[in-house]
Amino acid sequence: MDAETLERRYAEARDALLIEFGTRWIERKPLVMSIQRGMVVVIMLLAGYTGPRFFALLGLYALTFTVDFVERRHIRASRCTEHHIAYGTMIAMLLMAIGCAFTGGYASPILPALLTPAVIPAAAFGRRPPTWMLLGELVLLLFVLLLLPEWVTGPIMPKPWVSIGIGTSVVFAVWVTVVNLVTLTEVYARAAVTAARMREEVLEQHESRARGLETMGAKVAHELKNPLAAIAGLAQLLLQGSHDDKTRERLSVMASEVGRMEKTMREYLAFSRPLDEMRPVDVDLAALADDVITLLEGRARARAVTLERIGDRLRAKVDPARLKEALINLVDNAIEASSSGGRVTVELARVPGSTHVRVRDRGEGIAPEVLARVGTPYFTTRSDGTGLGVVIARAAIEQHGGTLALHSQRGEGTLAEIVLPDGAAHARAA
Repeated sequence: MDAETLERRYAEARDALLIEFGTRWIERKPLVMSIQRGMVVVIMLLAGYTGPRFFALLGLYALTFTVDFVERRHIRASRCTEHHIAYGTMIAMLLMAIGCAFTGGYASPILPALLTPAVIPAAAFGRRPPTWMLLGELVLLLFVLLLLPEWVTGPIMPKPWVSIGIGTSVVFAVWVTVVNLVTLTEVYARAAVTAARMREEVLEQHESRARGLETMGAKVAHELKNPLAAIAGLAQLLLQGSHDDKTRERLSVMASEVGRMEKTMREYLAFSRPLDEMRPVDVDLAALADDVITLLEGRARARAVTLERIGDRLRAKVDPARLKEALINLVDNAIEASSSGGRVTVELARVPGSTHVRVRDRGEGIAPEVLARVGTPYFTTRSDGTGLGVVIARAAIEQHGGTLALHSQRGEGTLAEIVLPDGAAHARAA
């Protein structure tokens, strides 16, 4: 599932929940609004505010209730949409504004209730067209009420009943708004849970696919490892027995390319191997460093680079295969970074609380913007590199509870520093 599909599914789920919220509001609107209208009618009767306007208001309320009831029946018969909610709300606001128009205008006890139908759907729809339609209608209706002459609005309801009516409408409007906003909050919370579940599904799919690709790649690399080793051996034999310069050059290129392929597959296999195979034993770090130097001595000699171990013999309880693999990658990178006549050192040092293994070259160094990306899988500046060497080394070292830090300056070379805490390493005199 790609990001576009995920976003579309989330939008669909959110819209479905909002429609559910709108449907629930339309279902209970006739009853809820009838309570408010009934309270206004009682207050007007107690205030003696009767006559043609009072009966006109009763007629308007009857019409409004009919519209609400028809709307309720309509959404029960067909699926509710945001257009149903928006248009139904606009009609309700228009009828309420008419009621305000001949019961005092801006002093009408109905006026506070005019805000409720606009606020709730606007909160539900957010910055979408229905919101701007509702708010635009509200502003227009309030502006028209402001311009109405007194012969239209009629006399203001006598005190204190007008204040009681307005106060009752305000309390009722606040209560209805708060209840619906709480419901809306629950809707968005459910939408967030849905989004989180979708995200987990996507992550699981990508993780499963990545595991499948890694497994397949590891199998392919493993199957190719032995044939490549045989080809490399045959190329070396032919190279030793050949006296034709052109043939020797071609065989040398073939051997070099096979070696590069072997290195790439070795790094990929190390990268895809699970990190739960630790077998820590007491290891002589100096001897391990000497083994690494011996393994890479031929490669260093071919580039006219000198390899050297510096420091006392230190011991650590580590997985020798893992740590050796990490050192091979770091020393090999140092050889690649060194120019002809260069020198690469593997330094062993003990400091209070930890043991340090430093691989240092005197090459050109790494630019800061490149150094920041070193250690990212498959990032490399070499055309023949895989970008996995540092990744593999860091994973192996961190599995030991240690750290790998890279320090470099242009023109001064690069230092790769392994730090093994006392829990993983201890020193012993030579």
